[in-house]
Amino acid sequence: MVDADRPELRQQLPHLIEVLRDGGDLHRHPGQVGAGEDNRRVLHCMTAEGEETIRADIVVNAVEGWYAGELVNDRTPYEEVFFKPGVPYAQYYMATFPLKSACNEFPTRSYFARDNQNPITFMHTYGGSDEPGDVARVWALLGTDRARHYVGPNGEGLADVLKRYISEKVSGFQDQIKEEHTMFDRYYIAAFPTGQLKRVNQFLTSQEAGPKNIYYVGEYLSNATTGGACAIGDRTARIISDHWGAAH
Repeated sequence: MVDADRPELRQQLPHLIEVLRDGGDLHRHPGQVGAGEDNRRVLHCMTAEGEETIRADIVVNAVEGWYAGELVNDRTPYEEVFFKPGVPYAQYYMATFPLKSACNEFPTRSYFARDNQNPITFMHTYGGSDEPGDVARVWALLGTDRARHYVGPNGEGLADVLKRYISEKVSGFQDQIKEEHTMFDRYYIAAFPTGQLKRVNQFLTSQEAGPKNIYYVGEYLSNATTGGACAIGDRTARIISDHWGAAH
C-alpha cells in the first residue's frame, strides 16, 4: 500500500524497504478493499488490537488467487471476468528425503507416457555440503494429474509411492533414507488448465493498460513457482512506477 498522506511513490519505496529490513509490524490480516474518496482505496484489516482502516492511493493485492478477488467489493468488469469463475489451484503432492550420505546432484523431469510409467513429474537430488542445514537429500513431486491414481484422498501412501519410483532413478535410494517429510496438507499450486494462460494474458493486458488504484500480483498470474511470483511482482512494480512515477 502507498499511504494516501504520503503520495510520492518514489519516496514510499525506500520507506517500505526500511520497514521490511527492520522487521516492522506487518501482522495485519487483510479484509475488504473498497472505494474511498478522491479515487483512493479504503482497506479494512484486523490486527492484534482489533479492526483498522487504512486509506491508500494504491493497493497491491498479493494474496492467493482464489482469495484475491473476494477481498475487493467493487470489482471492475475486467476483474469480475477473471475472478468470478475462480482461479484454479491444484493439490501439491511432494516429499523430501534426507539421506545418510552425500549423493550425486542432478534434476530429473519426466512425462508419463506409454514407455514411461513413472508418475513422478519432477525430482531433484541435492548432494549436500558442510553448510548447516544443507544435507544430502532427494526432493520429488508427484504429478497432480496422476496423484489420484496412486495416493489416497488425504495423501495416504504418498511417501511409499515416491520411494518406489525414486528407486527407479536413484540406485540404492531406499537404503540411504535417513528421514522422510511429506508435504500434502494445505499445499496448493496454481494450475493452468487449457485456456487459463489466455485468461491471464487478457487480465494483465487490462491491468497494465493504464493507472489503477489496485494491482494484482501472484504466482497465478505468472507460473506456479516462487520465481514466477517474484517475476510478476517485479513486472508489476515496474508497471506501477511507469503509471504513477511521472504523475507525482
